[in-house]
Amino acid sequence: MTKKNEQQEIIIWHKFPDEKPKENKYYFVTYGGDVFEQQTGHDFYSNDSWTKEYRNVIAWAEMPKGWKED
Repeated sequence: MTKKNEQQEIIIWHKFPDEKPKENKYYFVTYGGDVFEQQTGHDFYSNDSWTKEYRNVIAWAEMPKGWKED
């Protein structure tokens, strides 16, 4: 049950590179690999690559809509 000061959104993750974004824009991403611990952040996808190429993107999702005032 959601309280009055809480909101929920469903985030659908897509495994990368098995499924790639179709639009050039910001996405939620999960980074993984040898250099960094697995963590979540955001990155811009453009022309078949991520802006932060030094990071290993393992999954992506559409950015959430964020808080919506009633």
